[in-house]
Amino acid sequence: MSAITITVPRLRATACSATGKQLIALWRSLYASALLILVAGASAGQAREFPFGDYVAHISAFNSGFISPDTAKIYNIERSGKVGLINISVLKGDRPVKASVKVVVTNLMTQKRTVPARLIEEGQALYYLATFPHSNEETLRFSVEIEPEHRSERKRIEFSQKFYSDVR
Repeated sequence: MSAITITVPRLRATACSATGKQLIALWRSLYASALLILVAGASAGQAREFPFGDYVAHISAFNSGFISPDTAKIYNIERSGKVGLINISVLKGDRPVKASVKVVVTNLMTQKRTVPARLIEEGQALYYLATFPHSNEETLRFSVEIEPEHRSERKRIEFSQKFYSDVR
């Protein structure tokens, strides 16, 4: 069987001599990853890119009520107008890499909450998901610290975003 290349934004997986079941599993994982990226882009305006050294971090934050019930079930995410979701991926070139990821969310009253980011591994796709509570029309500040595995390079990324509880 000749090589088949499947490309999703900045993610490439190549399957050589793959069985039908392996290709179906690869397609499912790529579909789920692409779905999260599309939902993040549609609801948050766009994913943010943060280059540092040989790496690029892609970060999207959005209301978890925008994801489908099936996607929420797969990733064990509460769907709610009062729960936000942050999706973080770290790439070196076009390859995803593991990293130490720390997320701190701060509201305008300077109340800080460290939210655990859990690693999702689907085939060759790697990304981190974390959920956090929010109120309607609340602006939150995010501090995301990323340290790629086996590297001493560390990047702190900070941004603010307003969240709304009205999800239809």
